[in-house]
Amino acid sequence: MKKKVAIAIFVKTPKFSSCKSRLAKTIGTSAAVKFHLFSSNIVGETVSSVTQAQGFWSIAELEAMDGEYWGGGLKKIHQGKGSLGERLDRVYQTLSQDFEKVIFLGADCPQVEKSQIDHALKKLEKADFVFGPSEDGGFYLFGGAAPISREIWNETRYSESDTLAQISRSLKSIGSVEIIESLFDVDHFDEFKKLGTALGSFQNLTPKKKELLNFIDHLVEEQEAPPSTQN
Repeated sequence: MKKKVAIAIFVKTPKFSSCKSRLAKTIGTSAAVKFHLFSSNIVGETVSSVTQAQGFWSIAELEAMDGEYWGGGLKKIHQGKGSLGERLDRVYQTLSQDFEKVIFLGADCPQVEKSQIDHALKKLEKADFVFGPSEDGGFYLFGGAAPISREIWNETRYSESDTLAQISRSLKSIGSVEIIESLFDVDHFDEFKKLGTALGSFQNLTPKKKELLNFIDHLVEEQEAPPSTQN
């Protein structure tokens, strides 16, 4: 008998892959890696709070499967090699063998809350697929409760302004698609600042989110400080 829900967080591992390279152009490589780990672990903490689900780190690098970074009670699954579409397909097919519903989350949306995951799972009680749109035209959350052909994953063009529109259109040809609330990914400095504002509006921040907010506030202040002058 299949288990109910698997939630996979897609991550890259420092030392093995470049992490947040676009953000690093503004805040530096070390700070960008630190943000990636902050963000990933906060998303992992949120996934762990979904009691009816088994959480997974979906890890890009085989060498990092036994490494120090990905713990917190979540299991591990290797994405495998190939394009993003091939890796999404592989993880979806693997988890779908053992779970009735599969949810994917990106690691660069630490403001995602349990309520959004619960909303997606509620949608999947009747729908075949569900998306949480990101403001750049992609998606921060995908959920599926029905088979998806490899062609649909592979024919989608990712990291484009119409990525969600493409894959949603393809999936509507084989099943029903629902949408939950939109959030934003953090890829650039403007989004990094926006995340600080978003976290600052939360009433009950977890300790990890408070630590991330302090980290963001410090770096924004540092970046926006007027240049010092010397006589």
